Amino acid sequence: MSENPATWHIAAASICGTSHQRCGVPCQDAYDWAVLSSGTIVVAVADGAGSALHSDRGSVLAVKTATEFLRDRADDLLAQLHHHPDGRDEPCGGSEAIAATDQDLLHTHPSPLESSAQALVDQVLQAINQEAEQENWLIADLATTLVAVIADDRTAIAIQVGDGAAIVNDTTEQTIALTVPSNGEYANETTFITSQTARDTLQISTWHGELTHLAVMTDGLQRLALSFPQAVPHPPFFRPLFQFVSQTADLDLACSKLERFLASPRVTDRADDDLTLFLASRSQPIVEGAKI
Repeated sequence: MSENPATWHIAAASICGTSHQRCGVPCQDAYDWAVLSSGTIVVAVADGAGSALHSDRGSVLAVKTATEFLRDRADDLLAQLHHHPDGRDEPCGGSEAIAATDQDLLHTHPSPLESSAQALVDQVLQAINQEAEQENWLIADLATTLVAVIADDRTAIAIQVGDGAAIVNDTTEQTIALTVPSNGEYANETTFITSQTARDTLQISTWHGELTHLAVMTDGLQRLALSFPQAVPHPPFFRPLFQFVSQTADLDLACSKLERFLASPRVTDRADDDLTLFLASRSQPIVEGAKI
């Protein structure tokens, strides 16, 4: 039995999509996560491009590189936002929960958060370049999306290139999208971190409130989890999942149950792509009987 970290209950899983199974294609999704000694959580998920020869390697490399990069910076970035909620260097008034994307500022005077997001993209690209050179592959052979999140009990930061989404839930049971798929409902058309437009489409979002739950997913679940065209989180999808992860203290059991859920016909009958879902809940008293 593996216990969940003290500050979080966690469940995470990736499964190979039924369409990939039929074609003998490996799972091209990947995820990685870490809980720091401070209680901060760092998460990354990635979806390798279906047309790229080695995107399964690219997605694994992206999440490992992103997690390693962010774990050394997460606490400092969150601390800055605790003092300056808008992510800029000057003070910001107001204490209400907000979700903000600052793409227009990326090419002027980037804040420490924006600089870190750009550096994250550069670090992942450098790792992909090194892998491509070592294996004598094209960089495009490792094409992948990336969604990365750091969070504590009152602040979350999301950085995203491509599709997928990051979702938070608060004490009022509002389910809020930190990021949205870069091309709305068209899951087969997106931007990859190896694309020339990756920096131009980079999403950087900050949220402040009383965080209770976090979900990060790849695009395979978008049709089930989000209501289009606005890509708004679908509460009936997330509510039982958040309840489930809140009530499961055994990490291995939680991950196993989540994997079985993703592989069940009620999901795969409506989603044939690779599926990745990461769930986290701020630790609550355990109540037996949670099911998904």
